[in-house]
Amino acid sequence: MKCSGKYLKKKQMVSSKRNSNNINFVNEKIKNNINNNHKNTHNLNQNNYPIPEIKIIKEKKEEIISQYLSFKTILTINQSCNLISVFPLGNIICAKENFLLIFDFNFKIIQHILAHDNDLFCISIKDDNNFVTSSYDDTIKIWKKIKNKFKLYYTIINGHNSWIYNVLYCPNYNIISCSHDHSIKIWIKNKSKYECMMGIKTKGSNDSTLLLNDINILIISGGGGTMFWNINNYELLFSIYIFCCGQKILKRLNKEKIIIGADLDSKIKIVDIISRKEIKAIDNGFKCNGICVLPNRNLFMVGGTSHNIKLYNSENYEYIGNFSDSNNGHILGLILFKNDLILSYANVIVLWSISN
Repeated sequence: MKCSGKYLKKKQMVSSKRNSNNINFVNEKIKNNINNNHKNTHNLNQNNYPIPEIKIIKEKKEEIISQYLSFKTILTINQSCNLISVFPLGNIICAKENFLLIFDFNFKIIQHILAHDNDLFCISIKDDNNFVTSSYDDTIKIWKKIKNKFKLYYTIINGHNSWIYNVLYCPNYNIISCSHDHSIKIWIKNKSKYECMMGIKTKGSNDSTLLLNDINILIISGGGGTMFWNINNYELLFSIYIFCCGQKILKRLNKEKIIIGADLDSKIKIVDIISRKEIKAIDNGFKCNGICVLPNRNLFMVGGTSHNIKLYNSENYEYIGNFSDSNNGHILGLILFKNDLILSYANVIVLWSISN
C-alpha cells in the first residue's frame, strides 16, 4: 500500500549564486501537505512481517593486535544486512534490501518491517522512539514507536527527484536529506507536517554525506567540497575543498576534527574544523565502507572491501595494526555496541568484544 498525498507547488523561491566551491544555493519555501490523516499513515503497517528465523552461533576467536589490545568474537548471526545502527538504550536496527529488522540487546528479533518499495540507503536515529529512513524509492519515511512497536508516522514524497542517499534526524525533529538529484533539503516540522524550508543545489556531487557535531554545526561533505553550517539559523559558516572519490563516510573524531572516507578509492582524510584545513591523508589500501571511533582508547577503525579491519591512532593517525575475519568476506558496516563492536557482512553479523 502506498502513501497518498498532494505535493503543493512552491509558494516562493529566492535564489542567490555564490562562488564558493561551485555550489548554487536555493532558498525555497515548499509546503508538502502529505498524509494529513495520520491514521491512514499508521495503517501502512501491514509491514509487520513474520519474524524470520535466525541462527546464532557462539564461537570463540581471538585477534591480538598488541599487548594492550585484543578482539574476541562473541557470537555470529546468520543474517545479512547492508545498514546497521544502534539505539541509545541498546536495541539494534539493520536494513536488508527494503526491509528493516529490529533486535533487542540480546540479539532477539522483535520487529520485521517492510519499510520501502526499494532498497534502503540510510537510517538515522534521533532517540529510542524515533528514526528516519531514506531509499532508492525517492522517499523519506519517519518512524515513531507506538505501544512498543515502530509505526510509520509520516512519508515525504516528491521531496526529491531521485534516490535519497543520506538523511539526518536533528535533535529539534527537523530532517535534512541529500539526493542523487544534486540537492540537499532541510525539512522543518510544523505541527503534524513537514515542510521544506530550504534547498541547497550542489554541483559536482550527488552523494553528499551529512554529520551533525556536538556544537550544532552541520557538516555536508561531497565531491563539491565540505561545507559547515550553523544548524540554528542555517547560515553557511565556511566551506573547504577536500576531495575523496565517492565520499561515503563522515565521522566526528573529536570536537575539532572529522574523518572523511571514500568508497571509490582508498583515501581517508582528517580535517581540522578550527583551522579549516586537511591535516592528514591516509592511503588505507582498500575502499572504505565504515569507520568506527573509539574515543576511550584513542583509536579509530576502518573497514571495507577487504577482510581486514585497520586500526589507527586518533592522535597521531599512525597505523597500529589490523584484524580480520576472512571467512565472511568484505565488511559492509561497523559500529560500536555498548563497549563491543558489531561488524556486518553480506551474509552474517558478527559481535566482537574489545579488551585491553
